[in-house]
Amino acid sequence: MKRWITGIAALLFAACAFAGGSKDAAEPMWHSDLESALEAARHDKKNVFFAVTGDDPANRSQVLLYSIFNDPAFTDAMAKDYVLANIDFSTLHIASVELPASATEEQQEQEQKQAVLMQDMFQKNYEAAALYSVSEVPAVLILSSEGYVIASVADDAAAADAESYLALLSSQQSAIDSGAALVEAVRAAKGADKLRAVDALYTATPAAYQYVLAGLVEEALTLDKKNETGLLGKYTLQNAYYTAMEVFAGGDAAAAAQCFADAAAQDVLTPAEKQEAYYLAAYVLVQSNPETPDQVLAYLEQAHDADPENENAQLIQQTIDQLREVQTLMEAERAAAAAGSEAGEEAPVSDE
Repeated sequence: MKRWITGIAALLFAACAFAGGSKDAAEPMWHSDLESALEAARHDKKNVFFAVTGDDPANRSQVLLYSIFNDPAFTDAMAKDYVLANIDFSTLHIASVELPASATEEQQEQEQKQAVLMQDMFQKNYEAAALYSVSEVPAVLILSSEGYVIASVADDAAAADAESYLALLSSQQSAIDSGAALVEAVRAAKGADKLRAVDALYTATPAAYQYVLAGLVEEALTLDKKNETGLLGKYTLQNAYYTAMEVFAGGDAAAAAQCFADAAAQDVLTPAEKQEAYYLAAYVLVQSNPETPDQVLAYLEQAHDADPENENAQLIQQTIDQLREVQTLMEAERAAAAAGSEAGEEAPVSDE
């Protein structure tokens, strides 16, 4: 355990050393955690260049780290418009040595404190990477100061130095500008116009990054009380989805299902949206608590009746019929088992 803790500490110390940049305060600094980068971006009114690196089969992360990101030609050019952030999960610098047996109690205590701090940073960075659905490294995103994804940078192994990587970014500038304009529209608008801007940003954001917009989705419910945009149903349902995710993660499937049922009861939802909400309520419940067939069936029946002419209604009805058949069989088996048990209890005892 001590070796593992020491290794993690060394890994993150190396990451911090890279992220700290030069000792010269005039030179741009890499942030080793996203939270501090976003805070700096809000202060400086800039976007964030966010890179997640680590161990990858082609060692592309190492090229980015040491041939590009460390080059002043790159950092000087990028720092004009971006706050620079890098989370690195490389194991290259993990130390495998332990403290010597002669280490003093004070040295051991300091090492342990440092290890705890590094573990906390590792967990914080891991959660940041997970928030943006980073499943492979390297991954590079352009973020707004709010943390919204403006663009995902498509990498090219041929960009092996600062100059070529800057050219790669330049080739994707149109997409970056488009994403930034969507974010700026959200910032500038109010009321129903802001909801339209939120919808444009949400729709343009790939599904993998939409959860980052959960706060905007919740705010959307307050922007157009009269539903002039016709979008309240969409975001009521989406907000229920995010709320249900959190509740379900806490282990309460019934409460998660109720989030969808409550959303379905809102008048702002269209019949199709109500159908989807009730179906999701049934789906969540049956996935985690199959011993509640009556409630699952009730949700499915509400889903069907919410929009019976919808093309999905027939499939929902088929599911209802199948579940009823299963329920009937289960009840028959329970009845047979109960009857057999009673017969056994009533059987006379032989004298032999």
